[in-house]
Amino acid sequence: MRTAIIKGARKLVFKHGAKMVTMDEIAAGVGISKKTLYKLFPDKVNLLTTLVTLELKNYQNEIVAIQKQSKSAVDEILQIMNFMHKVLSDINPVLFADLRKYYAAAWQLFADFKSGFVFKMVHTNLKRGINENNYRPDLNIKIITQLRLAEIDLITSGTFYEGAKSNIAKAHFEIMKHFLLGIATLSGYKLICKHF
Repeated sequence: MRTAIIKGARKLVFKHGAKMVTMDEIAAGVGISKKTLYKLFPDKVNLLTTLVTLELKNYQNEIVAIQKQSKSAVDEILQIMNFMHKVLSDINPVLFADLRKYYAAAWQLFADFKSGFVFKMVHTNLKRGINENNYRPDLNIKIITQLRLAEIDLITSGTFYEGAKSNIAKAHFEIMKHFLLGIATLSGYKLICKHF
C-alpha cells in the first residue's frame, strides 16, 4: 500500500508541484480513504520526505549503474545527461520552488544529495576524464565541480524558467552540453560531437 501511495503522490506532485496537491487528492488518486493514508503517512511532510528519499535513491542507483558500464568519462556524462533529461521532462519546475519554500526537510534531502553524492560523482568524473585525456589537464577540479553544482542550483531555483515545464529538461541539457564542451580536450570534443 505504501508503494502505491508514493507512486500516486509522485504522479500528482511531479505534475502540479508539492504545495497545490492535498492529502485528500492523493488519497482519492490512489483510491484509498484519508484514514488509511494518514495511518501510513501522518502528514504531507512525512509523505514528501519519503517520496524524495526514494527518488534520490533511485537516481543514485541509476547513476552508479551508468558509471560502472560507461566506456569513458565523456560517455558517462552523456548517459547521465540523457537520464536526467528523462527525469526532468516529468517534473514541473514549481516542485523545486515548493520544496525549497514550504518543505524544508524534503529540500534538505535534495541539498544533501547534491553536496554529497553529486559532488563526488562530478569530481570523480573530472579526474577520470583528465586521466583519459578527454578533459583539459589544467582544470581546477574543485572549482569546476562547484561550478557544476551551481548550475544545478540555477536549474532548481524555481525562477530559471518561471514554471515552464516544457523547458526545464531542455535547459538542463543545454547547460550540461556547454559545461562538457568547456572542459573537453580536442579528443574529448570529437567524442562529444559524435552524440550531438
